[in-house]
Amino acid sequence: MSASPPALAAALAAWRGALGDAHVVTEPAALAALAATTFAHDHGPAARLCPADRDQVAACVRIAADHGV
Repeated sequence: MSASPPALAAALAAWRGALGDAHVVTEPAALAALAATTFAHDHGPAARLCPADRDQVAACVRIAADHGV
């Protein structure tokens, strides 16, 4: 299941607010390596989140839950 584009955009904005722009990576070239898996799939990651501590990890999870992503 994929998130709706508006929900994903809102989550990305919230993650950027929580982590800072430099810690929310959305460039396709940077995400290409993350798309390699050992199982079949039809989509890749929308972003790489780089939280610095457990509080930021908790914020990332909370944002994902709040936005349904």
